[in-house]
Amino acid sequence: MKNYEIFIEKIFSNLENLINGKIDILSFLDEDLSIRRKIQSKNEFFSFEHVRIKFDLDNYSWICLLISVFNEIYNSELDPIDTFIKIIKFDSKLEKYKCKSKLEFKCFNLFLDKNRKIDIFIFDFLMTNGMSSKESREFYIYFPSDKKIVRENESLLLANIYKSISENIYFFINSGPGMGKKTLVKRVGSICFSPIVIVDLEKCLNSENNFTQIVVSALRQAFLLGGSVCFDKTDLLQKRNRRLEFIFKISKLFCKKSFFLFNSKIDICKFETHVKIIEYKLQKLK
Repeated sequence: MKNYEIFIEKIFSNLENLINGKIDILSFLDEDLSIRRKIQSKNEFFSFEHVRIKFDLDNYSWICLLISVFNEIYNSELDPIDTFIKIIKFDSKLEKYKCKSKLEFKCFNLFLDKNRKIDIFIFDFLMTNGMSSKESREFYIYFPSDKKIVRENESLLLANIYKSISENIYFFINSGPGMGKKTLVKRVGSICFSPIVIVDLEKCLNSENNFTQIVVSALRQAFLLGGSVCFDKTDLLQKRNRRLEFIFKISKLFCKKSFFLFNSKIDICKFETHVKIIEYKLQKLK
């Protein structure tokens, strides 16, 4: 943890010099590269480097991420993208516009919320060095366990499909309430050594928080952890087609494998997912 704190201090001292005009962007990037090489030489997990690599951040979006974290640490209100744009000396307005548009697309997809602030769950992941403690009323993370379940054979069957297909898959699991759908999914995740982010769609619909932002935050968590997402009570969205379509479209961008749990039959033919769908109906245990 000591190395982590030292590197954090160096990274944000370097960033503050850039923001205040004490160094130019080339000097910042040289120093930043030096800091990251020292991190890599320690062979220790470092959340900032993990996020940078996982999100495939280029130098520009990396600086925007750092500015968004800087805001939270120092209670600042800098606009991450506009602040970065001011630092860069563009040759033309067109070049400036193209850069800003590209940054907005990437940053809002990966780590900024609609208010141009960093996703609170990503911030927590960064500041705890991957030991996230931030809790959400609408979703939680289930980590792999050795505990077997009654439906072990069914878990193994789905786990084999999960592991054998490299393309995107949506698992649609249907049964009456209380028959163990979430337990089955958790066990599949454990067999495949994959964390599962469980999203309660009923709580999402009744939440004071923005529905879209909750879903995106959950998907970002799954992506950062290299896991999957599971949407519980999906049939509650049958009369909210736009929200269901949104989830179907966005999930494949963050997770190779996603689970959708239904308490009743749903007509999926009208939804275009462009993803391989595996439908599985749980039978009552004898």
